[in-house]
Amino acid sequence: MEEKRSFFQPWMVLLIMPVLGLVAMVLIIAADNQQNNPTTSDQVAYTTPPAQTLPPRTPPPQPTSAVGLLAPNVTLTDLNGETFTLADYRGRVVIVNFWATWCTPCQAEMPALQAYNDSQAPDGPIVIAVTDPENGQTLDDIRTFIDEHGLTFRVGIDTDAVLHYAYRIYGLPTTYFIDANGITHHYRSGEMDVDDIIGEVASMSDS
Repeated sequence: MEEKRSFFQPWMVLLIMPVLGLVAMVLIIAADNQQNNPTTSDQVAYTTPPAQTLPPRTPPPQPTSAVGLLAPNVTLTDLNGETFTLADYRGRVVIVNFWATWCTPCQAEMPALQAYNDSQAPDGPIVIAVTDPENGQTLDDIRTFIDEHGLTFRVGIDTDAVLHYAYRIYGLPTTYFIDANGITHHYRSGEMDVDDIIGEVASMSDS
């Protein structure tokens, strides 16, 4: 009786082994792709948090913070090298104008400030133009500007912008109005003409 032969032959192992190796490789690659491309639920768990807007290190400028208070006791230096403070003018209305040589509306406003200052009595309101020599300009730039515009009112050089910070100046020109008692009454931002200045000073006595 002829012996029944098995279908499986030893040589078939040589064919099966590469197939098993290929299947194992496919499974490994699939598992790696699963890790690199998580499912939707995984993405929800590991989504990068949205960016946050952090508050500034210092509070934003608040121009009204000085209103109603005594004018800051800051020492300024004029173009002759003499020092002074706003308190030196106690008993007179003081118009403190913050400006810079490169500021276009400041340039347009200067003739009005000069005209108003010229029209006042020796003990009347006085204009003091305050500027920071480190704010995009030099002392030579400031002197040249004053000469070219024929300005004669007092100019205060605010070294290190101390008065600018005290008054929270954030835009130019900005003008503060100080009454005869040395109290900062109010401020105005932007260019003014002579009538504007007259009206702002008059409003101090009306209130």
